[in-house]
Amino acid sequence: MNKTILFALLFMSFLQSCVLHSVTLIEGSKTFVLGEGKHGSYNASIKNIGIAPIEVFKIVNGSAPVSLGVMQPDTENTYSVEGTTAIWFKNLSPRQAQIKIKLLGDKALSMGYKNN
Repeated sequence: MNKTILFALLFMSFLQSCVLHSVTLIEGSKTFVLGEGKHGSYNASIKNIGIAPIEVFKIVNGSAPVSLGVMQPDTENTYSVEGTTAIWFKNLSPRQAQIKIKLLGDKALSMGYKNN
């Protein structure tokens, strides 16, 4: 029984190490870009924990952005993202936005900001 508990704890620890957690601030009229460039697939669970609405876009291999909808404050969505696909989080307000990000999968992603 002790081996089973130890294995379960080690396995849960391993799974937790495969998950990236982040709280990200997005200044007014800026966009946070997640995953531009070459990378594998990942799942992103996003929660808008700020006071500003955020529009989410998907960009496949540098193509035109496609809107996935607007996340109002206190809403949460999960996005399955293919390799070499970027997700943009566009702050629609002049006030600071805040999102909580949980990534599972390829975490070797570029992250940065751009002007709207």
